[in-house]
Amino acid sequence: MARYSTGLKPIVTHACSTQSGDRLTVSDAQIPNPQSLPQCAKIPPRTKAMKLTLIAANTKMAANGDGTSFDISSSATRTFLCLLTVAEQLEQESLDVSIYGSADGTAWTPKPLLKMPQQFYRGHTKMVLDLSLRPEIKFIRARWELNRWGRGAPLPMFVAGLELAEVPAMSRETPEKSAVAAR
Repeated sequence: MARYSTGLKPIVTHACSTQSGDRLTVSDAQIPNPQSLPQCAKIPPRTKAMKLTLIAANTKMAANGDGTSFDISSSATRTFLCLLTVAEQLEQESLDVSIYGSADGTAWTPKPLLKMPQQFYRGHTKMVLDLSLRPEIKFIRARWELNRWGRGAPLPMFVAGLELAEVPAMSRETPEKSAVAAR
């Protein structure tokens, strides 16, 4: 990484490599005009990461259902960390939560984009939903299915929620210490 300062302006960082693969290092004295620097690794300004609640926290589920649909077309990375939280449940029942996608918000994919592990007990489950290779998907929504067996109350009941947090973009540059260790 090369850092430079221009007068009282804040330090700006550029990460660049030459065509031969060598790291480009620039000292403060070598930068008469900061606009003349190569534009090879411009990192876009940070935008606020999306946070979606596909199933509201502490939603009481007594039958199969669908959550609200969300527009994800403005997502920078199209990658989300999904957190399923089960707060309450009865014995001898299961919860299946899946995420489906749509190009227009009306016709949904026949198969889920992500299927969370089947839940039987209280707790948290995390998975990553990566839609970076599915640019046609503009909307997502959750669907849950309940199953109950054995004796006791005939209807299943879960209290759960599903939240998604956008995973921020990662730099593709290798830190110098890691690059030296790899050689």
